[in-house]
Amino acid sequence: MGDPPTIYQSVPGPGKLSLEGDAALNFRRFERGWKVYEVGARVKEQDATIRASILQSYLTAEVLELLETLPFEDPAHRKDADRILKVLETHFIGTTNETYERYKFNIRSQKKGETFDTFLGAIRVLSKSCNFGALEDSLLRDKIVCGVNKEHTRRKLLAESQLNLAKAINICKADESATQQASEIGKSTDTKEDSVHSVKTPRDSKHSQRPQRGPLPQQRPHKGQTQRQINHCKYCGGAYVWKKEACPAYGKTCKKCKGKNHFAKYCKQSVNTRVHSVEEGNDYYAEPEYLIRQVSTNIAGGSGRLCAELMVNDQPIAFQIDTGASNNLIGKKWIGDTTITPSTSTLVMWNGSRMEPHGECILKLVNHKNRTKYKVKFVVVNEDLTPLLGLNACTQMGLITINQDEFKRVNSVYPVCPTVAYKDVFEDKIGQLPGVAHFEVDPSVSPVISPVRKVAVHMKPKLKEALDDLTKKAIIAPVNKPTDWLSHLVCTTKRNGELRLCLDPEHLNKALKREHFHLPVLREMLPDLAHAKVFSTFDLRHGYWHVRLDDESSHMTTFDTPFGRYRWLRLPFGTSVSSEMFQRRLYQAIGDLRGILNIADDVLLYGVGET
Repeated sequence: MGDPPTIYQSVPGPGKLSLEGDAALNFRRFERGWKVYEVGARVKEQDATIRASILQSYLTAEVLELLETLPFEDPAHRKDADRILKVLETHFIGTTNETYERYKFNIRSQKKGETFDTFLGAIRVLSKSCNFGALEDSLLRDKIVCGVNKEHTRRKLLAESQLNLAKAINICKADESATQQASEIGKSTDTKEDSVHSVKTPRDSKHSQRPQRGPLPQQRPHKGQTQRQINHCKYCGGAYVWKKEACPAYGKTCKKCKGKNHFAKYCKQSVNTRVHSVEEGNDYYAEPEYLIRQVSTNIAGGSGRLCAELMVNDQPIAFQIDTGASNNLIGKKWIGDTTITPSTSTLVMWNGSRMEPHGECILKLVNHKNRTKYKVKFVVVNEDLTPLLGLNACTQMGLITINQDEFKRVNSVYPVCPTVAYKDVFEDKIGQLPGVAHFEVDPSVSPVISPVRKVAVHMKPKLKEALDDLTKKAIIAPVNKPTDWLSHLVCTTKRNGELRLCLDPEHLNKALKREHFHLPVLREMLPDLAHAKVFSTFDLRHGYWHVRLDDESSHMTTFDTPFGRYRWLRLPFGTSVSSEMFQRRLYQAIGDLRGILNIADDVLLYGVGET
């Protein structure tokens, strides 16, 4: 007999069969994927037992447990992939509620923005579990007529006397395509109609060395121009196509306000006015921009603040209008005998300082200008601070108006840095996985004391610094008593110039018993990522150091340095059992979480979706 054909590892698997969600739908998708996979990867050409084993590798633990409970005609059938699929089909599809499946089919309609092909595919899938039999095509035709979201398409379908499923599909596709093409043609026509034709002005003429002052005469539009393209300029008084280079005032200085790009005759700034307005700026011709011509702090009496006088307990109080405040604030001295309730709020001031409030209260405010009464909730403070009205109160009382159509609203101006919001996660210390690791040693192997290995002179200062730092972080500890094992220390330099300390337990590795925990490889994880759309990667900093050693195992890792002997309190790099011990403990910590995979200290968080 020849060797079995090679399985193509590059062909993605069908994904795991899970019990979560719609079990029947999950099985149908899995079965379709499995049939494609076993042909494409040449699994179908393998021995029956191998096929069954590969099939079961794509079943979740819950499905495998369920499979053990399902009946087979012959125990030998449990090693037959086709028999396993048949039993699973009987279990999952047999539990389908036909009435409910037909209900889902009947209520399905074409969604807004959904293409007809997508809608048709959805109802075809739903019909497969409805057991329509010979009526399937006619019911699909009726569903198309009743479910399309365009009324004119439905009228075309109803006008067809001998309508079948094929005709209904062709009519819907043709109508959708025609609608899209007509829309594109209409856009092209609109673009041509809205095109702007330039108008030559005296400034454009090579024979005119000096632009004309004052208003320009009314110009007649070219052939192809519309009257709406001729605008009356507010900077020079002329009438021409809206273009900054066409205006004779562009680049000139006003003799009245010394501003640019307008004539004094059309200057909007009055000589004796004290109103500080916002006016259109110099480059209005290019695109709409605005310029604050003058800023003054002399507002209504010279206070520099915008305040509103309101009556509280028959006494006038000046409240500062503060649109940056999220709460209303008032000092305790202004509220009289008003009841104060406890407050759980913390006030954060403009400079970042915090203040604990005295409490909260509800005050009756009266705007004596329009005699309107309000009930407003205030945060009460003991300090003698200026009473404030926050943004919400000012807008609800009609004191200010926000033009939300003129800007895009965001939730926060200053996003909180994750390292500040979650300080406990980003602390500069080594974490610890649950449990304590213990080295199992073969008693037939005798302990070995390795001879001291010299360290280069130029590396000694860095080595001493690294040893002190690891001792401070409780990663290693000095040893002051005899030990059975003594290993070498290996120092390597990282890219950033720091030292990496590794244990070189050449003789100790011969005595250590491995756990033989399976280390995953990328090829095994690819089927889980078949439908993954979003990814985040994490790297465990000093991964092995997250595993703590017991006292006996710690003394086995004793190593010698020019500055004395040390032992590892955490799992060191270099031992033959470190990778398996670390992988097992990390899997115990995150293995039950969905959407997380890891290889060694590299962790992948992913999201799976069908869209």
